[in-house]
Amino acid sequence: MSTARHPTRALDRGRPLTSEAPSCAELAARLAESNACFLAVGVTIAEGMTLHDHEGRIVAANPSAGEILGVSSLDLVGVSLAASHWETVDATQTAVPPERHPISLALATGESPPLALLRLRDRRGALHWLQMRVTPTSASKVARAVCLFTDITAARIDEERRQRTEVNFRTLIEGTPDAVAVYQHDPARAHDPLCYANPRMISLLGYRSADEMLGRAAVDFIHADDRALVDRQVLEAPAAPAPPLTEARFLRGDGEAVPVEMTVLPIFFHGEPATLVHARDLTERKRLEAHVVMADRLASVGMLAAAVGHEINNPLAYVMANLDLVLERLGEPGGTDPDRLVDLAEMLRDARQGAARVRGIVRDLKTFARGESEERTRVDPRRVLDSCVNMAGGEIRQRARLVKRYAETEPVLANAARLGQVLLTLLINAMHAVPLGDRDAHEIQVGTRSDEHGRVVIEVSDTGAGIPDDAGPHLFEPFFTSRTGSQGSGLGLSICRTIVAALGGEITFESRIPRGTTFRVTLPPAPIGSDPPSMP
Repeated sequence: MSTARHPTRALDRGRPLTSEAPSCAELAARLAESNACFLAVGVTIAEGMTLHDHEGRIVAANPSAGEILGVSSLDLVGVSLAASHWETVDATQTAVPPERHPISLALATGESPPLALLRLRDRRGALHWLQMRVTPTSASKVARAVCLFTDITAARIDEERRQRTEVNFRTLIEGTPDAVAVYQHDPARAHDPLCYANPRMISLLGYRSADEMLGRAAVDFIHADDRALVDRQVLEAPAAPAPPLTEARFLRGDGEAVPVEMTVLPIFFHGEPATLVHARDLTERKRLEAHVVMADRLASVGMLAAAVGHEINNPLAYVMANLDLVLERLGEPGGTDPDRLVDLAEMLRDARQGAARVRGIVRDLKTFARGESEERTRVDPRRVLDSCVNMAGGEIRQRARLVKRYAETEPVLANAARLGQVLLTLLINAMHAVPLGDRDAHEIQVGTRSDEHGRVVIEVSDTGAGIPDDAGPHLFEPFFTSRTGSQGSGLGLSICRTIVAALGGEITFESRIPRGTTFRVTLPPAPIGSDPPSMP
């Protein structure tokens, strides 16, 4: 005799299959067994789990469902999750009507709807974001659907907070007058690509839209000579207590270099590690600085005008005297005799030597009166120092003995006029540090040498009164001066530090009261392969 498999017999393990209809007692037993299996599984999981009848009402709920929904699991029996009092909305904050609820859809279609993200208000008034999956079932005449849901409220709040933070970030960055860009590491590419640029960065680099920049290697926008400096800053940024400021040059779309003051910060962008570049355009500041530097340079020359005039007047006087004497002798009878011509030739040689002296002074003046060119070449620091000594020598010799101690050094990569301005300022300061009227008791010494690291050191020392301890910390501050009256503007040493720092070096001093002061300018040697040393 054939047998038919009853659907509910799937829960009847160990009983023989028979075609007889089950009794009410058997059905009750099987339902109890089904509930026991449900509870045994449901108690062990953290997700909420509910069974629903053909009308969507809950027929059983595990303890986690009660905890999530703010009511005991027993009190959930007979309740519909699709009811309006749950105030259910979807991910777009749109209200979900009962007929569009995932449980209603599963019961109506007999198919599992897509994973749903819903927010509802529990019995205590608290809002919960639930990730819900509903599966229809025919294993029981009572339960027609199984609903599993997970409370992701904390994760959702974190995501909303992250989204708000990103919106605030964009609002702030898009409105800032400074240039900002973000790039992320891409192991598949040789250079990290740019993934964000604010409007100011786009305009600073001369592009019309971010689309022209995004995806390109971040290094493409850095001047070739400054890439190593920027790479070092990026490597040091995570360990630095505060992001350091660095002067560098960006490259515009047309190839023009733009001076900027920049800093880098490690951040997270779209949930991934990234690097933020914050830059400020220095074009206008550099222009103003150049005017101030030029004014200070000319002021330094102006302070030595009388001494320079004296230096020119002395050789010019004997040039004129010798030329007059030669003309006079040539007009006398026998003026072309061989013996007399020897004397005249000697006078002309002396005149030529004096003219060469004047030419040298004029050349030195031209060095300091050059325009605002920032071109750098390989420069011999001794020649620059000699030019400064020629400018200030007359004034110095009225106050102190001048001593030169030049050791062989490598050339430096510098702008001769800018470096000369630094050294002339130091010489003038040394000159003012010693009093008039006691020349034999004082000495101003200039020298060059190399330190243990191979760097070039230029020193200017005096035997004056020294620098007071309370003035030392402020010596390089703008408008600070220890001179009285109208002798100083307080900009000289501040400008010197700016110039030396731009050359990649440092300026320091050592002073002992009352034994004098030594200023040291330390510069890196010029790279091998650059232009040959130039005359200042």
